[in-house]
Amino acid sequence: MYATHIYLEHMEIPVVRSHDFLGRTRLLHLHLNHSSIREIQPLAFNTLPSLQLLDLSGNYLIRLTGDELYRTNKITTLLLHNNHLVSLDDRLNEVMPKLKTITLHNNRLQDLPLSIEQYGKQITDITLGSNFFRCDCSPRFRIQFWFSRNLDLIHDVSDIFCVENISHAIRENDTTILSAYSPNFGDDIFKIPMAQFIATANTTICAPTASGVFGNEGTTNSFLIITVLFAVALITTGLILLVVLFFRKTKSVIVQRRYKVPPSFTGTHTTPGSSPLPLIHFDAFISYSKKDEKLIIDTLYRYEILKLLKL
Repeated sequence: MYATHIYLEHMEIPVVRSHDFLGRTRLLHLHLNHSSIREIQPLAFNTLPSLQLLDLSGNYLIRLTGDELYRTNKITTLLLHNNHLVSLDDRLNEVMPKLKTITLHNNRLQDLPLSIEQYGKQITDITLGSNFFRCDCSPRFRIQFWFSRNLDLIHDVSDIFCVENISHAIRENDTTILSAYSPNFGDDIFKIPMAQFIATANTTICAPTASGVFGNEGTTNSFLIITVLFAVALITTGLILLVVLFFRKTKSVIVQRRYKVPPSFTGTHTTPGSSPLPLIHFDAFISYSKKDEKLIIDTLYRYEILKLLKL
């Protein structure tokens, strides 16, 4: 009950259960490494308020949710290397606010856990090598940007690679810039040291290439497309207005050619001493009542338009 260090190494403990360490209030170091642990139940370590070092390395852990580490707020060293970790809960920095050293090498992380980034410069020692970190030209993954700002904290810089499973990325439609490269590690994997990727990204791997309209990309292309569409719309509107004006003018000319013949033009009488006034020549002479005038004019207008179109 008064032990400060417990070593349970190379054991067969598939599940660490809640309250397995009940009453160990003075325990400072707990080593559970290489003990075939696959699951840690919530509150497994909550009776260890004095714990400063927890070694869970060399097991089969896939994730830590933070519930396992409730009330372990004095831990400064957490050893998680050589597991199968794919994620760490974002609350890690809440349940272990004093953490300074963490080992994460030889796991299956594809990106830096957000909780590690949230620690900032509080973390003074970290290992990250031999994970499956993915890299891209966009700020899609935290690891490559955090990596370049925290080289002084990382103990295994040379072991950190950008790793792309090309077949899986294409199959899942989840590609990156590295998906276009040929495998250089086995049949499916392309690997490049992360330091090299970051150093050459802007000059080779992620260098912009000419594409799109006039060799431009992104915002420029969008602006050009919008400009062209606006110009086409403006020209189309102008042509429609011209056609409308043309037909209006044509109708006006046709209407002007329709003379209403006054009674004096019927030839029934003339002014004494003068010759009869000549009748105006028409292709057709139509007599109609006043109330039928609109119908006659509209009908004649359609015939005139058809005549113009035939010409």
